[in-house]
Amino acid sequence: MTKNFWLNDVLLEKAMFKGVIANEPGLVGNVQMGESWSIGREEISDWMFTQRRMIQEGFTITPLLDSMPEKEAEAMRVTLVQ
Repeated sequence: MTKNFWLNDVLLEKAMFKGVIANEPGLVGNVQMGESWSIGREEISDWMFTQRRMIQEGFTITPLLDSMPEKEAEAMRVTLVQ
């Protein structure tokens, strides 16, 4: 089973990206939201940043919109640069 996590407050240190897990782990039991985590570049499956309040990249967000409450999904849609 593969689970993707978003990291916030990401820094690059010695070829490792370090950040804080920013979503609930769900079925995965070896991590917790808010926990510090490090990964290598080859482990990154998606990334995003905001510019002028618009989300750039973040390709895995789009398929998730259908599973979100409509009001929340619509608020997210207007911030996505596509």
